[in-house]
Amino acid sequence: MKKFLPALMAALFVYIAATAQPTAGLMAYWRMDGNYVDAGPNFINGTNAGSTATTNNKSVANTAMAFANPSSTVVQYATHPVNANLNFGTNQDFTIDFSVLVTSYPHPNGIYDNNLNYSGPGIFMWNTNGFPQLQFNFKNGSVGTTNGALPINVWKHVACVRAGAVTRIYVNGVLNVTGAPGTTAPVYSFPARFGSMFYNGFSPPQYNGHNGKIDEFRIYNRALTP
Repeated sequence: MKKFLPALMAALFVYIAATAQPTAGLMAYWRMDGNYVDAGPNFINGTNAGSTATTNNKSVANTAMAFANPSSTVVQYATHPVNANLNFGTNQDFTIDFSVLVTSYPHPNGIYDNNLNYSGPGIFMWNTNGFPQLQFNFKNGSVGTTNGALPINVWKHVACVRAGAVTRIYVNGVLNVTGAPGTTAPVYSFPARFGSMFYNGFSPPQYNGHNGKIDEFRIYNRALTP
């Protein structure tokens, strides 16, 4: 037993090190434990606008946020303020990392919109290729996941990465698709949205709300590796 215990502890530490979320370059971290308090270093606290506390992928209460938007008019979403640490420019690498569950797809589902219509980063469900895809758009260039990558009522971990001239989407730690950002310089004039898409020319400006859950939302100012 004396020989076994050190080996067991060593294996445990290796497992923890291999599965822990990285902290280098972390700009914001919303645990979504029933609120939008930012546990990251910049305290970019969000404001809830109708979303509700729900269970996470382990069925623990009040550990994720739920959105119910059966029509394209958005009634449940949240915002975070404009913040220079999240205003990624033309040459800035970054990663948006979160867990998501889609419960229904009556229309496109906005998951995160940081001035998407003004060339900032946006993540949303879309069926532009004839099947629901998670789309990652930056500078008006979009890349979408393969068919079946985000099935209904299944939690998935997603990382959307911009690394130079390449954009990537990882699903459950596995590279799903690679593309390229667009060429339009982003402008950050409006608060970002969780659970919807946003365009100031609409009334109300929120549209295509998410139907499902979002949890453990992190943003980094660097491109995370697999």
